[in-house]
Amino acid sequence: QIWLIKIIATNDGELIMEKYIEDTHRQIENVSISIIFGKLMCDMNEWNQSQKYFEFLMNGLSCNEDSAWIEHSMGQVHHWKGEWNEARIFYDRAYDRMMKVDPIRMKDSALVLTNIGEILHLQGNYEESYEFHQKALTIIKQYYSSNHAYMANSLENIARIDRRRVKYDEALIVLREALKIREEYYNDYHVDIEMNLN
Repeated sequence: QIWLIKIIATNDGELIMEKYIEDTHRQIENVSISIIFGKLMCDMNEWNQSQKYFEFLMNGLSCNEDSAWIEHSMGQVHHWKGEWNEARIFYDRAYDRMMKVDPIRMKDSALVLTNIGEILHLQGNYEESYEFHQKALTIIKQYYSSNHAYMANSLENIARIDRRRVKYDEALIVLREALKIREEYYNDYHVDIEMNLN
């Protein structure tokens, strides 16, 4: 028997990476490629590698990086690893850095407040989680367009708490609004749209 194998080289990996960078910059305008790289590892469930990478950046070996985003990213790594107390420490540090600069980085702080709200939700502190999500939503409404992905994320987080409060009708209304925003924002299939449908 003779087998003929045809191999075609593609640049799909490069295109996927370009889209990932573009999507990340659409959400977080001034984040560096170095931090995006670490976030990509985290999104690929390579949490230990991502953690080592951000520790490398945090330990001053790269002094040009944004400390607040590095600490926020370290918080995300711990968040995804289920190490919620450690995540909260890094989120609090990132938030403090954002609030102690001139000018205050209020726009950036919305993402950190959202993540703190998610941690509190996971820990069963629903009322405190709701307060953080409401604070984040207020900032998002002030600094982002009404069809930004962060608006949808924030609304979904509030709907999740409404479900816990057995306010199903309110949760459904808010989830529909989040879905509409995501469909406009992503303009085609995206995992967040699928998650919204669940």
